[in-house]
This record gives sequence, C-alpha cells and structure tokens, in this order.
Amino acid sequence: QADSEDSWVEFEGPQDRLHQEFSDIQYGLGSGAFGNVFKAKKKMDNRYYAVKSIILKDDGKEKREVELLARMSHENIVRYYHSWIEHSSKMKKNTLYIQMELCEEHTLQDWLEKFANSNREKEPVSISIFTQLVAGVKYIHDQKMIHRDLKPANIFLSEGNKVKIGDFGLAAIMNEKNAHTIDVGTRKYVSPEQQIISSYTNKTDIFPLGLIYFELFWIFCGTGHEKNAKWQKIRSGDFPSPFPENFEFQTKVIKMMLTNSPELRPTADDVKQILNRGLQEESKTI
Repeated sequence: QADSEDSWVEFEGPQDRLHQEFSDIQYGLGSGAFGNVFKAKKKMDNRYYAVKSIILKDDGKEKREVELLARMSHENIVRYYHSWIEHSSKMKKNTLYIQMELCEEHTLQDWLEKFANSNREKEPVSISIFTQLVAGVKYIHDQKMIHRDLKPANIFLSEGNKVKIGDFGLAAIMNEKNAHTIDVGTRKYVSPEQQIISSYTNKTDIFPLGLIYFELFWIFCGTGHEKNAKWQKIRSGDFPSPFPENFEFQTKVIKMMLTNSPELRPTADDVKQILNRGLQEESKTI
C-alpha cells in the first residue's frame, strides 16, 4: 500500500525536504511526460528510490499523476510510495516530488535495442514480457483509467525481466463523457483517434500495445527514412515479410489490436484470454 501520510505538505526552509530525507541524489535518471526523474537513497531505510520532480502550474493538473498512482497496487505497475510539495520563495514556484519504486535494470526500449540483431534469442522472453504488459494494462483499465502514453520507454524491466508500467503523467480517468485532450502521447505509438478526436475510451491503449507486441518479435533494418516508412505500414496492418509467415498467431492478434475503429479492437482482457488460448494450443503441439 502507498504511504499517504503527509502526502501534501509544503516545506520551506534552509534545507529542503528532499535533501533532509534523501542522500546520494543522482540526477539524470530520465524524464517523463511532465517532469525529471532521479535516483536517491532514503536516509530512513537506506534504500534507493526513483524520485520524480514536477514544476506545478497554476491549474495543478500535474497532481493527477500522484492521484492515479496512489490508487494502484499491481505487480506490473511501478509502485508509488510518497509525495510532497516544496515551495521556493526565491524561485516563486512549487515543485511536486513523487517517491516511487526504482526500476534500475532498464526500459523495454533498452532491451529492444540490446537484442536488435537477434530475433530468436529474445522470442521466449518476448512472450513473457508481453503477457505481463497485458496484465498491467488490464489492471489499469479495470481501475477505469487510460494510460495514453504506452511505449517501450515507459515500460521498465526489473530483475528477471519483471515488467513495470510507469509514467502516468498523461493518464486519465474514464468518465461518462469520455472527453480527453486531443493529440497527447508519443506520436509514433499514439492511436489514430487520439490524434484527431477528443472522445475516446481505454481502447486507445490497445493500439500502442499492438505496436509493442510487433516490436517484441521483429527487428527494424535500414535507414531512418526507411524505418519510418516501414513503421507507417505497420501502423496500418501491413507487415513486412516474413513476419506473417514466421509469426502467424502474433500477426492475427496484432491486426485485431491495430484496427482503425477502436470499438472493433479487443479489450485488454480479450487479449489476455487470446494469449492464454494461444499458449494452450502451442503446448498441445509440443
């Protein structure tokens, strides 16, 4: 469970709370949708955590990430521990700090680049990674939330390739109107409807999930321009040969997930069930 005590405390003094409670602060760990992330050791327990800093604007929308993270508890979601706000009279701004689980191994993006020259070597692990990823997305959707920025750089792999979905800076709570911001997320992975309309459901997360599924089993070759041209074809369900021949099951599932009409895409729970059936069928042939 997340520690909610003193979650919204403003602090101003000769030494800020960050440096009072943490040591060995290592900046440059990464950056997310709204802030920067660094590694720091908590003095109380001598454990390292990821700490995200976000400059608060007047509307306070940046607090949304804390509110969403605090609601979630799942093995495939980055764990939230604590948060606080510090006020700087000198800088005349408020900074929100979020203390989270540190995933020190690497991101899925790092992993994909590591195995850029070996499809078969990564294939067994790819199945495990995607199964965990689907479980995490299903949990997010079960909480009536939409991530809206699923991509390899926001998916962390801890020891043993344990999947942790992070960066909820663009996440949204589903409501009756389903009204959300147009054109948010990373353009390479964003769903078609997310770019052009303001009304969409959690099916918008299924589209990038399908693209990630493809990446887990395929290597991109060629120049930057050639890779971009291939990627646009993949987004439309046109896969390069011999992917459909070598990965017949994955091709069928990915095409369903990349359907332009969101209402025709499977839910995360549907994908989970399809994967389970596929694994069962595969075990029968062994």
